[in-house]
Amino acid sequence: MMIRERQGALRSTVVLIRISWDKDRKRSAQKVIGSFPTWSPTLPAELAGPDSSLTDGEKAEAAKWIAERQGRLNLASLPSLGRSITREADALASALEDPDRVEAALKGIDHVAIYAAMDRLAKALRKHKLARPVTVKKSSEAQPAPEAEHDQKLAESADSVA
Repeated sequence: MMIRERQGALRSTVVLIRISWDKDRKRSAQKVIGSFPTWSPTLPAELAGPDSSLTDGEKAEAAKWIAERQGRLNLASLPSLGRSITREADALASALEDPDRVEAALKGIDHVAIYAAMDRLAKALRKHKLARPVTVKKSSEAQPAPEAEHDQKLAESADSVA
């Protein structure tokens, strides 16, 4: 079986093509046995059901192809995932801080799941050595920049060596 993606003017589809040998013509013959939208994350019911024209092997092959395609799509979306999570979390925090929108924002919140996801994300960030940034408290005295302090220590150690 061949699996092809076809880009149309309005939508794209996945086409399942069965290839068989035609004895009379002495060549292979191709027959379209099903199609479905490319955005579908699973094989549609009319193709996966018992009344389908697909064999069990073809169903398994199509399901494997769809799973691989979903994996590629998920991998391609990862670079923008961090930005979108940050944007959505900031929007939720803004809604919770706004007295006019807090009631609507609270309706869709599963706070237990949010805290669990935040803990899991924090653990994954720590695993990759992306520590939480330290917030500097504002004080009345001007604090030297960390780079300047580091440069000063290097200069002092160079003076003591010379």
